[in-house]
Amino acid sequence: MKLFRSIIKKMRKILLVVGISLAASSCFNPFNPREGKGVYPLPVEPEIVINNLVLAYSTKDLNGYIKCLDPDSFRFYFDDSEDSIREILELNWGIDSLSWGLEQEIISARNIFNNVDEINLELTGGRGVPLGDNKWVFIYNYNLNLIPSPPGISSIEGRARFILRRRPEDNLWYIMTWEDYAF
Repeated sequence: MKLFRSIIKKMRKILLVVGISLAASSCFNPFNPREGKGVYPLPVEPEIVINNLVLAYSTKDLNGYIKCLDPDSFRFYFDDSEDSIREILELNWGIDSLSWGLEQEIISARNIFNNVDEINLELTGGRGVPLGDNKWVFIYNYNLNLIPSPPGISSIEGRARFILRRRPEDNLWYIMTWEDYAF
């Protein structure tokens, strides 16, 4: 376990240095994210996919977001114990389901990205656990702020569980399952 923590700490430092270097060398303007969509490192490690996901959300970059998702097996699940979520989805985005695949996720993300001016997504308290050589599970608390926010919603908080897999076709990591549990 100590070795795992040590590796994660080193990876975070490396990702921070790489992220700062890429941001400094790109055209991305943090004060106007519409000018550039950001630079996405190849997801050769599972943590990079999560970083790319946050970047894609914050820049409302649909193509960057799609590249985070497993094209063969992606599934999104909402917590079905949250009674009001179906109504919120239906009223705000025309979605009448608590789970869907890649095609529906693209429609959902496009609706969100096109109907807000700004998205702030924070993932905190994350921890990852390997499930063999080609799968990882990450669990994060999240805070999602949409500006302007949908009626009756100031911010969305919850816990997200991501299952990532390394695809043998390209040896890169992708999100194959996203489970959303709102607080």
